[in-house]
Amino acid sequence: MDSVAFNIKLQGLASRLENQDLQNVKVAYYDTYSTLLDMINNPAKYGYEQTLKGCCGSGLFEFGLSCNVTTTCPDASKYVFWDAVHPTLQVYSNLANIAQETVIPHVLGY
Repeated sequence: MDSVAFNIKLQGLASRLENQDLQNVKVAYYDTYSTLLDMINNPAKYGYEQTLKGCCGSGLFEFGLSCNVTTTCPDASKYVFWDAVHPTLQVYSNLANIAQETVIPHVLGY
């Protein structure tokens, strides 16, 4: 898969840059792809119940403007996807929290 290959190369580049003696520069890599994939494969670990369809519309093919916002699930926080392709606010919140716990300490050196 292209995204996996790209992420492997990007992680290698981040490591090489981090190992160079760049004055006052910190480089961090955060693999959101693998984290999102883990949310899909292990939904209960993150508090999700639905990973196969989105909250909006039928959840199977609508996205963006084609998503009928009048037809939504009762609790979007239990879904990984808002529509057929976009993660929910809860997913973005979890990704941000994980980044705060992992990336920020690396960048700030604690």
